[in-house]
Amino acid sequence: MCLILVAEGVDGTGKSTVARMLAQKLGVAHYSTPPTAHLARRHEMDANASDLDHYQFYLTGVQIASRELKELSLTNDVIILDRYWPTTVAYHRAMGIDAKLEDFGPLLMQDLIMYFEVQPYIQMQRLTKSRIMSAGDMRMLSRMELLRAEYDKLLPCWKHIRIDTSNREVEDVTTELINKLPLT
Repeated sequence: MCLILVAEGVDGTGKSTVARMLAQKLGVAHYSTPPTAHLARRHEMDANASDLDHYQFYLTGVQIASRELKELSLTNDVIILDRYWPTTVAYHRAMGIDAKLEDFGPLLMQDLIMYFEVQPYIQMQRLTKSRIMSAGDMRMLSRMELLRAEYDKLLPCWKHIRIDTSNREVEDVTTELINKLPLT
């Protein structure tokens, strides 16, 4: 049986960097969403799509990811995902869409959500200084508090670990997660 671990949280928490490093240190599979098939249209959708079309795009991406993950789970003991359905639901609820898990149909479900948190002022520093703000970042900038609230509504329903990345090095966060994960 494959253990599915999902990195979730608002933009600028370091989840992508930590997820890659965690997979590398543990020698396990890493998978990022949206899936490769969606990457070519991602910027266009983030910049120009209506909120509902945006939701449909990412919902379809999660469905594709689930199918790809089922295949990966046949040959891997652990898969670390960089975002999954909780991101699509939380982000689109913050946009005012009535997003829910049932919209996706059957999905391969995660065993554990690793929820990354960051202080808002540090998040803004990371988004504006450490990387170029993407169309997706710009789309959500004024909705960050709503987004955090949506994650807070979703998380209690699922097994999860919260980890604050504020003022912490990637290596320290990765080590803390390794010590907290149910890998044995």
